[in-house]
Amino acid sequence: MTDTHDTAASYAGLRLERRGHTAVVTLTNPPAHTWTADSLAALTRLVGDLNRDREIYALVITGDGEKFFSAGADLKLFADGQLPCAGGTQWLSWAIGESWAKRMVLLGERVDAETALRIGLADELVPKGGALAKALQWAERVQAQSPTSVTACKRLIQGARTASPQSQLAAEREAFVGLFETEDQREGVQAFLGKRSPQWRNA
Repeated sequence: MTDTHDTAASYAGLRLERRGHTAVVTLTNPPAHTWTADSLAALTRLVGDLNRDREIYALVITGDGEKFFSAGADLKLFADGQLPCAGGTQWLSWAIGESWAKRMVLLGERVDAETALRIGLADELVPKGGALAKALQWAERVQAQSPTSVTACKRLIQGARTASPQSQLAAEREAFVGLFETEDQREGVQAFLGKRSPQWRNA
């Protein structure tokens, strides 16, 4: 079931739909869905609102139309800072390695879809027009897992970017023990023993 909300006033340049436990956010700043100061602020508010919504387990972001997902920042508004901002130089290096990050940032090198997949910049290739369906399929697979466990795992995986393995191993142990006290953990065990699908409560 798709539940579309009129969010134009509160989330500039973004349209929010709820599809079960998945939030679908569509960029709506044609023609290239560039980011403005208003839409970046709106995205921050939107993600905060969704994080507080216990019924949302996954977020999919897509662009309106066929040609663009997003061309990035609106250069007319951000003309006084011409480098990959918002952590672009850091996260790109972390995701694809220093060598490819330098080729793309310093040389302006573009990569095709196959290269993006090979170097880890893309997760999967799909036929034209199939990206949203694939993202929603992945979101459904996430929803099959305990939301409390998924939250803990995401935090630990992302923490590996900046924290030492020793500190992350300690955090992993703490998260493992903490999950034993959740309703979802008890539901997961009962569902397994009862040979049924679990009904997660994100609690």
